[in-house]
Amino acid sequence: MDKIQIDTDMLICALEDQNFEVNHYLDIKTGEIVTLTDLDIPEEDELRESLDKDKDRYIYIEPIDSRESFEIMERFVYQLPEGKSKNNLDEALRRRKPFRQFKDTLYDYPDIKEKWFQYHNQEIKKIARKWLQYNSIDFELFPLPEERIQKEKKQREHILSKKRIKYLSYGFSLMYDEIKNDIGTLSRNEKETENTWLWDVLPPIGRAELNINMAFKLLTSLITLVYKFHIEEDFMLGNRAEELLLHIAIENAIGIADGDQVEIEDYNNFIGYFYEDTDFLMMYDQEYDGIDESPIGEMMSIGSLSPKDWFSPYNKPRRQHPFFWHDEERLKFPANKEITDDLYNSD
Repeated sequence: MDKIQIDTDMLICALEDQNFEVNHYLDIKTGEIVTLTDLDIPEEDELRESLDKDKDRYIYIEPIDSRESFEIMERFVYQLPEGKSKNNLDEALRRRKPFRQFKDTLYDYPDIKEKWFQYHNQEIKKIARKWLQYNSIDFELFPLPEERIQKEKKQREHILSKKRIKYLSYGFSLMYDEIKNDIGTLSRNEKETENTWLWDVLPPIGRAELNINMAFKLLTSLITLVYKFHIEEDFMLGNRAEELLLHIAIENAIGIADGDQVEIEDYNNFIGYFYEDTDFLMMYDQEYDGIDESPIGEMMSIGSLSPKDWFSPYNKPRRQHPFFWHDEERLKFPANKEITDDLYNSD
Protein backbone atom coordinates (compact mmCIF):
# COMPACT_ATOMS: atom_id res chain seq x y z
CA MET A 1 0.00 0.00 0.00
CA ASP A 2 1.32 3.44 -0.94
CA LYS A 3 2.24 5.88 1.78
CA ILE A 4 -0.29 8.58 2.56
CA GLN A 5 0.96 12.03 1.56
CA ILE A 6 0.16 14.57 4.27
CA ASP A 7 0.62 18.33 4.08
CA THR A 8 3.01 19.16 6.92
CA ASP A 9 1.76 22.73 7.28
CA MET A 10 -1.88 21.68 7.49
CA LEU A 11 -1.11 19.03 10.10
CA ILE A 12 0.97 21.46 12.16
CA CYS A 13 -1.81 24.08 11.99
CA ALA A 14 -4.31 21.49 13.21
CA LEU A 15 -2.04 20.40 16.06
CA GLU A 16 -1.51 24.01 17.17
CA ASP A 17 -5.11 25.19 16.78
CA GLN A 18 -6.48 25.99 20.26
CA ASN A 19 -9.92 27.08 19.02
CA PHE A 20 -12.38 24.93 20.98
CA GLU A 21 -15.10 25.53 18.38
CA VAL A 22 -13.06 23.87 15.62
CA ASN A 23 -12.19 20.19 15.24
CA HIS A 24 -9.64 18.81 12.78
CA TYR A 25 -9.48 15.27 11.41
CA LEU A 26 -7.05 13.34 9.22
CA ASP A 27 -8.66 11.53 6.32
CA ILE A 28 -6.48 8.39 6.18
CA LYS A 29 -7.78 7.59 2.70
CA THR A 30 -6.69 10.85 1.05
CA GLY A 31 -4.22 12.31 3.57
CA GLU A 32 -6.32 15.49 3.69
CA ILE A 33 -6.80 17.47 6.90
CA VAL A 34 -10.52 18.24 7.17
CA THR A 35 -12.14 20.70 9.55
CA LEU A 36 -15.52 20.88 11.26
CA THR A 37 -16.82 23.74 13.38
CA ASP A 38 -19.44 23.77 16.13
CA LEU A 39 -21.49 26.11 13.96
CA ASP A 40 -24.43 24.98 11.84
CA ILE A 41 -22.88 25.50 8.41
CA PRO A 42 -24.65 23.81 5.45
CA GLU A 43 -21.35 23.44 3.57
CA GLU A 44 -20.16 21.06 6.31
CA ASP A 45 -23.18 18.74 6.17
CA GLU A 46 -21.61 16.37 3.65
CA LEU A 47 -18.45 16.00 5.75
CA ARG A 48 -20.47 15.43 8.93
CA GLU A 49 -22.42 12.68 7.18
CA SER A 50 -19.20 11.08 5.97
CA LEU A 51 -17.74 11.18 9.50
CA ASP A 52 -20.84 9.47 10.89
CA LYS A 53 -20.93 6.76 8.23
CA ASP A 54 -17.21 5.96 8.01
CA LYS A 55 -15.71 6.63 11.44
CA ASP A 56 -12.64 4.46 10.78
CA ARG A 57 -11.63 6.71 7.88
CA TYR A 58 -11.13 9.82 10.02
CA ILE A 59 -8.82 10.30 13.00
CA TYR A 60 -9.41 13.22 15.35
CA ILE A 61 -6.35 15.47 15.70
CA GLU A 62 -6.06 16.49 19.32
CA PRO A 63 -4.37 19.92 19.67
CA ILE A 64 -1.03 20.20 21.41
CA ASP A 65 -1.47 21.22 25.02
CA SER A 66 -0.52 24.87 25.64
CA ARG A 67 1.88 23.69 28.32
CA GLU A 68 3.74 21.62 25.75
CA SER A 69 3.96 24.64 23.44
CA PHE A 70 5.31 26.69 26.32
CA GLU A 71 7.94 24.05 27.07
CA ILE A 72 9.15 24.21 23.46
CA MET A 73 9.82 27.92 23.96
CA GLU A 74 11.54 27.22 27.26
CA ARG A 75 13.81 24.59 25.71
CA PHE A 76 14.71 26.94 22.87
CA VAL A 77 15.68 29.74 25.27
CA TYR A 78 17.63 27.33 27.48
CA GLN A 79 19.92 26.27 24.62
CA LEU A 80 20.73 29.86 23.60
CA PRO A 81 24.18 31.22 24.56
CA GLU A 82 24.29 33.42 27.65
CA GLY A 83 23.65 37.08 26.98
CA LYS A 84 21.10 39.88 26.82
CA SER A 85 18.94 38.23 24.17
CA LYS A 86 18.59 35.04 26.20
CA ASN A 87 17.80 36.99 29.38
CA ASN A 88 15.14 39.11 27.64
CA LEU A 89 13.45 36.09 26.06
CA ASP A 90 13.50 34.24 29.38
CA GLU A 91 11.95 37.29 31.06
CA ALA A 92 9.26 37.45 28.37
CA LEU A 93 8.19 33.92 29.26
CA ARG A 94 7.64 34.99 32.89
CA ARG A 95 5.23 37.82 32.02
CA ARG A 96 1.49 37.66 31.47
CA LYS A 97 0.52 36.41 28.02
CA PRO A 98 3.93 34.78 27.56
CA PHE A 99 3.23 33.59 24.01
CA ARG A 100 2.64 37.16 22.83
CA GLN A 101 5.54 38.52 24.88
CA PHE A 102 7.92 35.89 23.53
CA LYS A 103 6.99 36.50 19.89
CA ASP A 104 7.17 40.26 20.27
CA THR A 105 10.58 40.11 21.98
CA LEU A 106 11.91 37.94 19.14
CA TYR A 107 11.50 40.89 16.76
CA ASP A 108 14.35 42.61 18.56
CA TYR A 109 16.66 39.79 17.45
CA PRO A 110 16.15 38.91 13.75
CA ASP A 111 18.85 36.23 13.72
CA ILE A 112 17.39 34.49 16.75
CA LYS A 113 13.90 34.84 15.30
CA GLU A 114 14.94 32.83 12.25
CA LYS A 115 16.55 30.19 14.49
CA TRP A 116 13.35 30.03 16.53
CA PHE A 117 11.18 29.41 13.47
CA GLN A 118 13.49 26.58 12.40
CA TYR A 119 13.60 25.11 15.92
CA HIS A 120 9.83 25.43 16.39
CA ASN A 121 9.06 23.79 13.04
CA GLN A 122 11.38 20.89 13.81
CA GLU A 123 9.87 20.37 17.27
CA ILE A 124 6.29 20.45 16.00
CA LYS A 125 7.23 18.17 13.13
CA LYS A 126 8.60 15.67 15.69
CA ILE A 127 5.28 15.80 17.52
CA ALA A 128 3.42 15.33 14.22
CA ARG A 129 5.53 12.29 13.32
CA LYS A 130 5.01 10.74 16.77
CA TRP A 131 1.25 11.30 16.42
CA LEU A 132 1.18 9.62 13.01
CA GLN A 133 3.29 6.70 14.24
CA TYR A 134 1.09 6.31 17.33
CA ASN A 135 -1.91 5.99 15.02
CA SER A 136 -0.06 3.42 12.85
CA ILE A 137 -0.20 5.56 9.72
CA ASP A 138 2.29 4.91 6.92
CA PHE A 139 2.93 8.50 5.84
CA GLU A 140 5.07 10.87 3.84
CA LEU A 141 5.19 14.54 4.77
CA PHE A 142 5.35 17.38 2.26
CA PRO A 143 6.08 20.08 1.05
CA LEU A 144 9.85 20.42 0.94
CA PRO A 145 11.35 23.48 2.73
CA GLU A 146 11.77 25.42 -0.54
CA GLU A 147 8.15 24.78 -1.44
CA ARG A 148 7.05 25.90 2.04
CA ILE A 149 8.87 29.23 1.66
CA GLN A 150 7.05 29.87 -1.62
CA LYS A 151 3.77 28.84 -0.03
CA GLU A 152 4.24 31.29 2.86
CA LYS A 153 5.14 34.05 0.38
CA LYS A 154 1.97 33.41 -1.61
CA GLN A 155 -0.07 33.36 1.60
CA ARG A 156 1.26 36.79 2.59
CA GLU A 157 0.65 38.15 -0.91
CA HIS A 158 -2.91 36.84 -0.73
CA ILE A 159 -3.59 38.36 2.69
CA LEU A 160 -2.01 41.68 1.71
CA SER A 161 -3.55 41.82 -1.77
CA LYS A 162 -3.54 45.17 -3.57
CA LYS A 163 -7.30 45.46 -3.39
CA ARG A 164 -7.42 44.77 0.33
CA ILE A 165 -4.61 47.23 1.08
CA LYS A 166 -6.22 49.84 -1.19
CA TYR A 167 -9.49 49.78 0.74
CA LEU A 168 -7.73 49.44 4.07
CA SER A 169 -5.87 52.65 3.18
CA TYR A 170 -9.22 54.31 2.45
CA GLY A 171 -10.37 53.13 5.90
CA PHE A 172 -7.27 54.58 7.55
CA SER A 173 -7.71 57.91 5.73
CA LEU A 174 -11.33 58.16 6.83
CA MET A 175 -10.33 57.49 10.42
CA TYR A 176 -7.56 60.06 10.28
CA ASP A 177 -9.94 62.77 9.10
CA GLU A 178 -12.67 61.82 11.58
CA ILE A 179 -10.36 61.74 14.61
CA LYS A 180 -8.87 65.12 13.63
CA ASN A 181 -12.42 66.52 13.44
CA ASP A 182 -13.18 65.02 16.86
CA ILE A 183 -10.11 66.69 18.32
CA GLY A 184 -11.39 69.99 16.95
CA THR A 185 -14.82 69.36 18.47
CA LEU A 186 -13.42 68.42 21.87
CA SER A 187 -11.00 71.35 21.89
CA ARG A 188 -13.98 73.68 21.59
CA ASN A 189 -16.11 71.83 24.13
CA GLU A 190 -14.70 68.85 26.02
CA LYS A 191 -18.21 67.74 27.00
CA GLU A 192 -19.25 67.09 23.39
CA THR A 193 -17.98 63.48 23.46
CA GLU A 194 -21.36 62.03 22.40
CA ASN A 195 -21.25 64.12 19.21
CA THR A 196 -17.96 62.65 18.01
CA TRP A 197 -17.18 59.90 15.53
CA LEU A 198 -15.08 58.10 18.15
CA TRP A 199 -18.12 57.82 20.40
CA ASP A 200 -19.85 55.80 17.68
CA VAL A 201 -16.98 53.38 16.95
CA LEU A 202 -15.35 52.79 20.35
CA PRO A 203 -16.57 49.98 22.63
CA PRO A 204 -18.76 51.10 25.55
CA ILE A 205 -15.98 51.00 28.16
CA GLY A 206 -13.91 53.33 25.95
CA ARG A 207 -16.67 55.92 25.56
CA ALA A 208 -16.73 56.51 29.30
CA GLU A 209 -13.06 57.57 29.19
CA LEU A 210 -13.21 59.53 25.91
CA ASN A 211 -11.64 62.98 26.05
CA ILE A 212 -9.28 65.08 23.94
CA ASN A 213 -6.25 63.38 25.48
CA MET A 214 -7.49 59.93 24.38
CA ALA A 215 -8.37 61.28 20.93
CA PHE A 216 -4.81 62.55 20.48
CA LYS A 217 -3.38 59.23 21.59
CA LEU A 218 -5.65 57.32 19.22
CA LEU A 219 -4.55 59.55 16.35
CA THR A 220 -0.92 58.90 17.21
CA SER A 221 -1.59 55.15 17.40
CA LEU A 222 -3.34 55.28 14.03
CA ILE A 223 -0.34 56.97 12.44
CA THR A 224 1.95 54.38 14.01
CA LEU A 225 -0.21 51.59 12.61
CA VAL A 226 -0.21 53.00 9.08
CA TYR A 227 3.53 53.58 9.32
CA LYS A 228 3.99 49.89 10.10
CA PHE A 229 1.95 48.87 7.08
CA HIS A 230 4.05 51.18 4.87
CA ILE A 231 7.49 50.42 6.23
CA GLU A 232 7.81 47.14 8.07
CA GLU A 233 7.94 43.85 6.18
CA ASP A 234 6.61 41.92 9.14
CA PHE A 235 5.20 43.25 12.39
CA MET A 236 2.91 42.56 15.31
CA LEU A 237 0.29 44.87 16.74
CA GLY A 238 1.83 46.74 19.64
CA ASN A 239 -1.05 47.38 22.04
CA ARG A 240 -4.83 47.32 22.52
CA ALA A 241 -5.20 50.64 20.72
CA GLU A 242 -3.62 49.27 17.55
CA GLU A 243 -5.82 46.16 17.76
CA LEU A 244 -8.94 48.31 18.02
CA LEU A 245 -7.88 50.70 15.27
CA LEU A 246 -7.09 47.94 12.79
CA HIS A 247 -10.46 46.35 13.57
CA ILE A 248 -12.23 49.68 12.93
CA ALA A 249 -10.19 50.25 9.75
CA ILE A 250 -11.24 46.84 8.42
CA GLU A 251 -14.89 47.64 9.13
CA ASN A 252 -14.47 50.95 7.28
CA ALA A 253 -12.73 49.24 4.36
CA ILE A 254 -15.59 46.77 3.96
CA GLY A 255 -18.15 49.57 4.14
CA ILE A 256 -16.35 51.71 1.57
CA ALA A 257 -15.96 48.74 -0.80
CA ASP A 258 -19.69 47.99 -0.48
CA GLY A 259 -20.45 51.62 -1.24
CA ASP A 260 -18.31 51.40 -4.37
CA GLN A 261 -20.07 48.13 -5.25
CA VAL A 262 -16.69 46.44 -5.34
CA GLU A 263 -16.35 42.80 -4.39
CA ILE A 264 -13.45 42.37 -2.00
CA GLU A 265 -12.01 39.32 -0.28
CA ASP A 266 -13.05 39.20 3.37
CA TYR A 267 -10.50 40.20 5.98
CA ASN A 268 -11.00 37.18 8.24
CA ASN A 269 -7.47 35.88 7.74
CA PHE A 270 -6.12 39.26 8.90
CA ILE A 271 -7.11 38.09 12.38
CA GLY A 272 -4.87 35.04 12.30
CA TYR A 273 -2.06 36.93 10.61
CA PHE A 274 -1.84 40.12 12.69
CA TYR A 275 -3.59 39.30 15.97
CA GLU A 276 -2.25 37.09 18.74
CA ASP A 277 -5.82 36.72 20.02
CA THR A 278 -9.20 38.43 19.77
CA ASP A 279 -9.68 39.29 23.46
CA PHE A 280 -10.29 42.91 22.49
CA LEU A 281 -13.62 41.97 20.87
CA MET A 282 -15.00 41.22 24.36
CA MET A 283 -15.20 44.98 24.87
CA TYR A 284 -17.91 45.22 22.18
CA ASP A 285 -20.01 42.54 23.88
CA GLN A 286 -22.98 44.05 25.71
CA GLU A 287 -22.54 41.29 28.30
CA TYR A 288 -18.94 42.31 29.02
CA ASP A 289 -18.48 42.20 32.79
CA GLY A 290 -14.80 42.92 33.33
CA ILE A 291 -13.73 39.29 33.03
CA ASP A 292 -10.16 40.40 32.28
CA GLU A 293 -9.85 41.71 35.84
CA SER A 294 -11.22 38.51 37.43
CA PRO A 295 -9.46 35.30 38.57
CA ILE A 296 -11.01 33.56 35.55
CA GLY A 297 -9.48 36.16 33.25
CA GLU A 298 -6.12 35.65 34.95
CA MET A 299 -6.40 31.88 34.45
CA MET A 300 -7.28 32.40 30.77
CA SER A 301 -4.36 34.87 30.37
CA ILE A 302 -6.68 37.62 29.15
CA GLY A 303 -4.76 40.88 29.16
CA SER A 304 -6.25 44.07 30.54
CA LEU A 305 -9.06 45.58 28.45
CA SER A 306 -9.21 48.75 30.54
CA PRO A 307 -8.86 51.98 28.49
CA LYS A 308 -6.06 53.08 30.83
CA ASP A 309 -3.99 50.20 29.41
CA TRP A 310 -4.93 50.57 25.73
CA PHE A 311 -1.75 52.45 24.92
CA SER A 312 0.66 50.42 27.04
CA PRO A 313 2.97 48.44 24.74
CA TYR A 314 2.87 44.67 24.96
CA ASN A 315 6.63 44.98 24.82
CA LYS A 316 9.06 47.88 24.40
CA PRO A 317 8.86 49.38 20.87
CA ARG A 318 11.26 47.70 18.48
CA ARG A 319 12.07 50.96 16.75
CA GLN A 320 11.08 54.57 17.10
CA HIS A 321 8.85 55.71 14.29
CA PRO A 322 9.10 59.33 13.13
CA PHE A 323 5.72 60.42 14.50
CA PHE A 324 5.36 61.09 18.16
CA TRP A 325 3.15 62.51 20.90
CA HIS A 326 4.03 66.12 21.65
CA ASP A 327 2.71 68.43 24.39
CA GLU A 328 -0.82 66.91 24.22
CA GLU A 329 -1.71 69.62 21.70
CA ARG A 330 -0.29 68.61 18.36
CA LEU A 331 1.59 65.94 16.48
CA LYS A 332 5.08 66.56 15.16
CA PHE A 333 5.72 65.19 11.68
CA PRO A 334 8.93 64.25 9.87
CA ALA A 335 10.39 66.38 7.11
CA ASN A 336 9.99 63.52 4.61
CA LYS A 337 6.31 62.67 4.13
CA GLU A 338 6.61 60.83 0.83
CA ILE A 339 5.91 57.38 2.26
CA THR A 340 2.51 58.46 3.55
CA ASP A 341 1.24 60.55 0.62
CA ASP A 342 -1.28 63.07 1.96
CA LEU A 343 -2.46 60.98 4.91
CA TYR A 344 -0.22 62.71 7.42
CA ASN A 345 -0.53 66.30 6.22
CA SER A 346 -0.98 68.43 9.29
CA ASP A 347 -2.59 71.82 9.62
